[in-house]
Amino acid sequence: MRSLLLILSIIFLTQPYNFSESATPECTLTGNSVDNLASVLATCKEISISNLHVPAGERLTLNAQNGSVITFEGHITFGYKEMSGFLIVIHGNNITVVGAPGNLIDGGGARWWDGLGGNSGKTKPKFFQFRLTNSIVKGLNVKNSPKHCFTITNSENVILTDITYDNLDGDTQGGHNTDAFDTSHSKDVTITNCVVFNQDDCLAINSGDGHVFTNNYCYGGHGISIGSVGGRDNNVVKNIFIKNNTVVNSENGIRIKTNYNTTGIVTNVTYEDITIENITDYGFTNNYCYGG
Repeated sequence: MRSLLLILSIIFLTQPYNFSESATPECTLTGNSVDNLASVLATCKEISISNLHVPAGERLTLNAQNGSVITFEGHITFGYKEMSGFLIVIHGNNITVVGAPGNLIDGGGARWWDGLGGNSGKTKPKFFQFRLTNSIVKGLNVKNSPKHCFTITNSENVILTDITYDNLDGDTQGGHNTDAFDTSHSKDVTITNCVVFNQDDCLAINSGDGHVFTNNYCYGGHGISIGSVGGRDNNVVKNIFIKNNTVVNSENGIRIKTNYNTTGIVTNVTYEDITIENITDYGFTNNYCYGG
Protein backbone atom coordinates (compact mmCIF):
# COMPACT_ATOMS: atom_id res chain seq x y z
CA MET A 1 0.00 0.00 0.00
CA ARG A 2 2.83 2.42 0.84
CA SER A 3 4.40 1.77 -2.59
CA LEU A 4 1.08 2.55 -4.30
CA LEU A 5 0.67 5.82 -2.39
CA LEU A 6 4.20 6.87 -3.27
CA ILE A 7 3.63 6.22 -6.98
CA LEU A 8 0.38 8.24 -6.97
CA SER A 9 2.09 11.15 -5.21
CA ILE A 10 4.88 11.22 -7.77
CA ILE A 11 2.36 11.23 -10.65
CA PHE A 12 0.42 14.11 -9.10
CA LEU A 13 3.46 16.24 -8.37
CA THR A 14 4.94 15.88 -11.83
CA GLN A 15 1.83 17.16 -13.68
CA PRO A 16 2.57 20.60 -15.21
CA TYR A 17 0.68 23.54 -13.71
CA ASN A 18 0.75 26.92 -15.42
CA PHE A 19 -0.23 29.56 -12.91
CA SER A 20 -0.43 32.27 -15.59
CA GLU A 21 -3.35 30.45 -17.27
CA SER A 22 -5.21 29.43 -14.13
CA ALA A 23 -7.37 32.56 -14.09
CA THR A 24 -8.09 35.56 -16.26
CA PRO A 25 -7.75 38.87 -14.40
CA GLU A 26 -10.88 41.02 -14.38
CA CYS A 27 -10.70 44.81 -14.40
CA THR A 28 -13.33 47.53 -14.06
CA LEU A 29 -12.97 51.02 -15.48
CA THR A 30 -15.26 53.43 -13.65
CA GLY A 31 -15.43 56.97 -12.31
CA ASN A 32 -14.47 60.19 -14.09
CA SER A 33 -11.15 59.35 -15.71
CA VAL A 34 -9.57 57.07 -18.30
CA ASP A 35 -6.04 57.58 -16.94
CA ASN A 36 -5.57 53.91 -16.02
CA LEU A 37 -7.00 52.57 -19.29
CA ALA A 38 -3.62 51.47 -20.67
CA SER A 39 -2.91 49.46 -17.53
CA VAL A 40 -6.33 47.81 -17.68
CA LEU A 41 -5.86 46.78 -21.31
CA ALA A 42 -2.38 45.40 -20.66
CA THR A 43 -3.46 43.42 -17.59
CA CYS A 44 -6.94 42.12 -18.30
CA LYS A 45 -8.99 40.30 -20.88
CA GLU A 46 -12.21 40.61 -18.88
CA ILE A 47 -12.96 44.34 -18.86
CA SER A 48 -16.02 46.10 -17.47
CA ILE A 49 -16.75 49.70 -18.44
CA SER A 50 -19.06 50.64 -15.59
CA ASN A 51 -20.74 53.99 -14.91
CA LEU A 52 -17.85 55.78 -16.57
CA HIS A 53 -17.66 59.47 -17.49
CA VAL A 54 -15.11 60.13 -20.23
CA PRO A 55 -13.73 63.66 -19.80
CA ALA A 56 -14.12 66.29 -22.51
CA GLY A 57 -11.64 65.82 -25.34
CA GLU A 58 -10.73 62.28 -24.28
CA ARG A 59 -11.51 59.04 -26.13
CA LEU A 60 -12.26 55.59 -24.85
CA THR A 61 -9.74 53.67 -26.95
CA LEU A 62 -9.89 49.93 -26.39
CA ASN A 63 -7.08 48.18 -28.26
CA ALA A 64 -7.94 44.90 -26.60
CA GLN A 65 -5.95 41.71 -26.22
CA ASN A 66 -6.88 38.74 -28.39
CA GLY A 67 -9.93 37.02 -26.91
CA SER A 68 -11.00 39.88 -24.65
CA VAL A 69 -14.54 40.38 -23.34
CA ILE A 70 -15.59 44.01 -22.92
CA THR A 71 -18.80 44.66 -20.99
CA PHE A 72 -20.57 48.02 -20.86
CA GLU A 73 -22.71 48.38 -17.76
CA GLY A 74 -24.55 51.21 -16.10
CA HIS A 75 -24.50 54.73 -17.57
CA ILE A 76 -21.60 55.79 -19.81
CA THR A 77 -21.29 59.54 -20.55
CA PHE A 78 -18.89 61.97 -22.24
CA GLY A 79 -17.75 65.52 -21.65
CA TYR A 80 -18.35 68.12 -24.34
CA LYS A 81 -15.69 69.46 -26.67
CA GLU A 82 -15.68 70.13 -30.38
CA MET A 83 -13.47 67.40 -31.82
CA SER A 84 -13.06 65.06 -34.76
CA GLY A 85 -12.52 61.31 -34.68
CA PHE A 86 -14.50 59.02 -32.40
CA LEU A 87 -15.69 58.90 -28.80
CA ILE A 88 -15.17 55.11 -28.55
CA VAL A 89 -12.67 53.02 -30.54
CA ILE A 90 -12.55 49.23 -30.22
CA HIS A 91 -9.91 47.21 -32.09
CA GLY A 92 -8.92 43.56 -31.84
CA ASN A 93 -9.37 39.93 -32.80
CA ASN A 94 -11.82 37.47 -31.25
CA ILE A 95 -13.38 40.26 -29.19
CA THR A 96 -16.76 40.07 -27.46
CA VAL A 97 -18.39 43.43 -26.75
CA VAL A 98 -21.56 43.09 -24.70
CA GLY A 99 -24.02 45.40 -23.02
CA ALA A 100 -25.12 44.31 -19.56
CA PRO A 101 -28.87 44.57 -18.80
CA GLY A 102 -29.85 48.21 -18.33
CA ASN A 103 -26.71 49.64 -19.95
CA LEU A 104 -26.91 53.08 -21.58
CA ILE A 105 -24.10 54.66 -23.60
CA ASP A 106 -25.15 58.30 -23.94
CA GLY A 107 -23.23 60.51 -26.35
CA GLY A 108 -25.05 63.68 -25.28
CA GLY A 109 -25.32 64.61 -28.93
CA ALA A 110 -27.58 67.63 -28.44
CA ARG A 111 -24.57 69.64 -27.26
CA TRP A 112 -23.08 69.30 -30.77
CA TRP A 113 -26.22 69.29 -32.89
CA ASP A 114 -26.75 72.40 -34.98
CA GLY A 115 -28.71 71.00 -37.91
CA LEU A 116 -25.56 70.87 -40.06
CA GLY A 117 -24.10 67.48 -39.19
CA GLY A 118 -20.67 66.90 -40.69
CA ASN A 119 -21.11 69.49 -43.44
CA SER A 120 -20.21 72.57 -41.39
CA GLY A 121 -20.91 74.20 -38.06
CA LYS A 122 -19.51 72.62 -34.93
CA THR A 123 -16.83 69.95 -35.27
CA LYS A 124 -18.57 66.78 -34.17
CA PRO A 125 -17.12 63.39 -33.22
CA LYS A 126 -18.53 60.14 -34.48
CA PHE A 127 -19.50 57.68 -31.76
CA PHE A 128 -17.99 54.18 -32.31
CA GLN A 129 -15.27 52.84 -34.54
CA PHE A 130 -14.98 49.04 -34.77
CA ARG A 131 -11.87 47.54 -36.37
CA LEU A 132 -12.45 43.88 -35.52
CA THR A 133 -11.99 40.34 -36.78
CA ASN A 134 -13.85 37.21 -35.66
CA SER A 135 -15.80 39.23 -33.12
CA ILE A 136 -19.31 39.96 -31.85
CA VAL A 137 -20.95 43.13 -30.55
CA LYS A 138 -24.27 42.62 -28.81
CA GLY A 139 -26.80 44.16 -26.46
CA LEU A 140 -25.64 47.80 -26.53
CA ASN A 141 -28.12 50.59 -25.82
CA VAL A 142 -26.82 53.77 -27.44
CA LYS A 143 -28.38 57.23 -27.28
CA ASN A 144 -27.85 60.60 -28.96
CA SER A 145 -24.78 60.29 -31.12
CA PRO A 146 -23.23 63.64 -32.13
CA LYS A 147 -22.85 62.36 -35.71
CA HIS A 148 -22.45 58.87 -37.26
CA CYS A 149 -22.92 56.13 -34.67
CA PHE A 150 -21.25 52.83 -35.66
CA THR A 151 -18.39 52.85 -38.17
CA ILE A 152 -17.20 49.35 -39.08
CA THR A 153 -13.96 49.47 -41.06
CA ASN A 154 -11.13 47.09 -41.95
CA SER A 155 -13.09 44.31 -40.28
CA GLU A 156 -13.89 40.70 -41.12
CA ASN A 157 -16.29 38.11 -39.74
CA VAL A 158 -18.07 40.43 -37.32
CA ILE A 159 -21.62 40.20 -35.92
CA LEU A 160 -23.53 43.15 -34.49
CA THR A 161 -26.78 42.09 -32.88
CA ASP A 162 -29.53 43.21 -30.49
CA ILE A 163 -28.41 46.84 -30.50
CA THR A 164 -30.70 49.80 -29.87
CA TYR A 165 -29.70 53.19 -31.26
CA ASP A 166 -32.06 55.90 -30.02
CA ASN A 167 -31.49 59.30 -31.62
CA LEU A 168 -35.12 60.40 -31.52
CA ASP A 169 -34.18 63.62 -29.74
CA GLY A 170 -32.38 64.66 -32.89
CA ASP A 171 -35.70 64.99 -34.73
CA THR A 172 -36.45 68.20 -32.83
CA GLN A 173 -32.99 69.28 -31.64
CA GLY A 174 -30.97 69.48 -34.85
CA GLY A 175 -29.52 66.00 -35.30
CA HIS A 176 -28.06 65.48 -38.79
CA ASN A 177 -25.77 62.89 -40.42
CA THR A 178 -26.59 60.53 -37.57
CA ASP A 179 -26.10 57.31 -39.59
CA ALA A 180 -26.59 54.12 -37.61
CA PHE A 181 -24.26 51.59 -39.32
CA ASP A 182 -21.58 52.60 -41.84
CA THR A 183 -19.32 49.91 -43.29
CA SER A 184 -16.19 50.14 -45.46
CA HIS A 185 -13.11 48.06 -46.31
CA SER A 186 -14.72 45.06 -44.62
CA LYS A 187 -15.87 41.53 -45.34
CA ASP A 188 -18.60 39.33 -43.86
CA VAL A 189 -20.23 41.79 -41.49
CA THR A 190 -23.65 40.74 -40.18
CA ILE A 191 -26.03 43.26 -38.58
CA THR A 192 -29.19 41.71 -37.15
CA ASN A 193 -32.03 42.28 -34.69
CA CYS A 194 -31.23 45.96 -34.20
CA VAL A 195 -33.57 48.93 -33.62
CA VAL A 196 -32.67 52.37 -34.99
CA PHE A 197 -34.23 55.82 -34.54
CA ASN A 198 -32.17 58.46 -36.35
CA GLN A 199 -31.94 61.25 -38.94
CA ASP A 200 -29.81 59.64 -41.68
CA ASP A 201 -29.03 56.20 -43.13
CA CYS A 202 -30.01 53.19 -41.07
CA LEU A 203 -27.33 51.32 -43.03
CA ALA A 204 -24.73 52.74 -45.43
CA ILE A 205 -22.40 50.26 -47.15
CA ASN A 206 -19.68 52.39 -48.72
CA SER A 207 -17.57 49.40 -49.74
CA GLY A 208 -17.38 45.74 -48.76
CA ASP A 209 -18.08 42.11 -49.54
CA GLY A 210 -20.41 39.54 -48.04
CA HIS A 211 -22.45 41.70 -45.66
CA VAL A 212 -25.81 40.63 -44.21
CA PHE A 213 -28.46 43.02 -42.85
CA THR A 214 -31.49 41.18 -41.46
CA ASN A 215 -34.41 41.57 -39.04
CA ASN A 216 -33.74 45.23 -38.26
CA TYR A 217 -36.17 48.09 -37.58
CA CYS A 218 -35.34 51.53 -39.00
CA TYR A 219 -37.40 54.57 -37.98
CA GLY A 220 -36.90 58.06 -39.40
CA GLY A 221 -33.77 58.88 -41.32
CA HIS A 222 -32.97 58.00 -44.90
CA GLY A 223 -33.58 54.25 -45.04
CA ILE A 224 -31.26 51.41 -46.10
CA SER A 225 -28.47 52.51 -48.44
CA ILE A 226 -25.69 51.17 -50.57
CA GLY A 227 -23.11 53.95 -50.74
CA SER A 228 -22.23 56.55 -51.27
CA VAL A 229 -20.04 54.64 -53.73
CA GLY A 230 -17.23 56.36 -55.62
CA GLY A 231 -14.39 58.72 -54.90
CA ARG A 232 -12.83 56.53 -52.19
CA ASP A 233 -9.85 54.20 -52.16
CA ASN A 234 -12.27 51.25 -52.30
CA ASN A 235 -15.35 51.63 -54.50
CA VAL A 236 -16.68 48.07 -54.72
CA VAL A 237 -19.79 46.74 -53.00
CA LYS A 238 -20.63 43.10 -53.69
CA ASN A 239 -22.43 40.04 -52.35
CA ILE A 240 -24.84 41.87 -50.04
CA PHE A 241 -27.94 40.23 -48.52
CA ILE A 242 -30.66 42.46 -47.04
CA LYS A 243 -33.78 40.69 -45.74
CA ASN A 244 -36.70 40.99 -43.31
CA ASN A 245 -36.17 44.62 -42.41
CA THR A 246 -38.74 47.33 -41.67
CA VAL A 247 -38.29 50.98 -42.63
CA VAL A 248 -40.83 53.45 -41.20
CA ASN A 249 -41.33 57.23 -41.44
CA SER A 250 -38.18 57.71 -43.52
CA GLU A 251 -37.24 59.75 -46.58
CA ASN A 252 -36.38 56.59 -48.54
CA GLY A 253 -36.95 52.89 -48.21
CA ILE A 254 -34.01 51.45 -50.18
CA ARG A 255 -31.47 53.35 -52.25
CA ILE A 256 -28.18 52.98 -54.06
CA LYS A 257 -26.30 56.27 -54.02
CA THR A 258 -23.14 57.32 -55.82
CA ASN A 259 -20.85 60.30 -55.59
CA TYR A 260 -20.85 62.67 -58.54
CA ASN A 261 -18.32 62.18 -61.36
CA THR A 262 -16.71 59.06 -59.86
CA THR A 263 -16.65 55.35 -60.65
CA GLY A 264 -17.43 52.21 -58.68
CA ILE A 265 -19.06 48.78 -58.80
CA VAL A 266 -22.19 47.51 -57.07
CA THR A 267 -22.96 43.86 -57.82
CA ASN A 268 -24.92 40.89 -56.49
CA VAL A 269 -27.10 42.76 -54.00
CA THR A 270 -30.20 40.87 -52.84
CA TYR A 271 -33.24 42.46 -51.19
CA GLU A 272 -36.00 40.27 -49.76
CA ASP A 273 -39.08 40.92 -47.62
CA ILE A 274 -38.51 44.61 -46.91
CA THR A 275 -41.46 46.40 -45.31
CA ILE A 276 -41.67 50.16 -45.90
CA GLU A 277 -44.26 52.52 -44.43
CA ASN A 278 -44.83 56.26 -44.73
CA ILE A 279 -41.89 56.99 -47.02
CA THR A 280 -41.75 60.65 -48.11
CA ASP A 281 -39.43 60.47 -51.15
CA TYR A 282 -38.66 57.09 -52.77
CA GLY A 283 -39.50 53.53 -51.90
CA PHE A 284 -36.57 52.44 -54.06
CA THR A 285 -34.10 54.55 -56.00
CA ASN A 286 -30.78 53.91 -57.74
CA ASN A 287 -28.40 55.77 -60.03
CA TYR A 288 -28.60 58.49 -57.44
CA CYS A 289 -25.90 61.16 -57.24
CA TYR A 290 -25.52 62.11 -53.62
CA GLY A 291 -24.79 65.67 -52.61
CA GLY A 292 -24.45 65.31 -48.83
